[in-house]
Amino acid sequence: MRSFYAILFLLTIASGCRKNAIVPNINHSSKYQPLEIGNTWTYEVDSIVFYGNGTQKPDTFRFLARHTVISSFMDNQERIAFLIKRETKVDSFSPWLFKENFSEIKTSTEVLRTIRDETNLPITFPISLNKEWDGNQFNNKPRLESFFEEIHIPAIIGPYNLDSVSTVFQEQEINAINRRFVRETYAANMGLVKREVENISNVESSDPKGTKYTFVLKSFEK
Repeated sequence: MRSFYAILFLLTIASGCRKNAIVPNINHSSKYQPLEIGNTWTYEVDSIVFYGNGTQKPDTFRFLARHTVISSFMDNQERIAFLIKRETKVDSFSPWLFKENFSEIKTSTEVLRTIRDETNLPITFPISLNKEWDGNQFNNKPRLESFFEEIHIPAIIGPYNLDSVSTVFQEQEINAINRRFVRETYAANMGLVKREVENISNVESSDPKGTKYTFVLKSFEK
């Protein structure tokens, strides 16, 4: 009888686990950035452009962006790379317009993203709050301080109630004059669910200059 109740208890726990759930302290590298041909992420994008001119008000833009894994290939180090097509449109009634292709490689220790022949390192594995790395170590740009802000926490992003997300912060410059950073949030079994970018100068003045935009996942399809 005890064994019966033990089995029943385990089944109850299993049925309560969500698809997005992750157990901390385990290397879940493959779960946080699923790369398979056909995977499609659609994002709602909000952006603001500041002109640094008191006579010109900031402009705001809203549009949709879609990333689709369209193929795979072997790179020069015999690693599998996935080609991803980026498209945008201004609203639900407009056609998708091609913007560019970029590629991503996922290994047991990292994700490499190459856009216009420039490779960066947006995320490393295993996920740990104590880890720091240079996001620009594979290109010629200055060091990009990168670290995990939060790991394996619940979050509501767009239409999704997620059990397990981890957030990477990439800091280029943050001070009283300039704010330049990228913050990316990844969800288990879904990949990138939110991206925030700020590139603004004269932040404390009444006339800041630069751009600020946010991608928020609207849908993910396999």
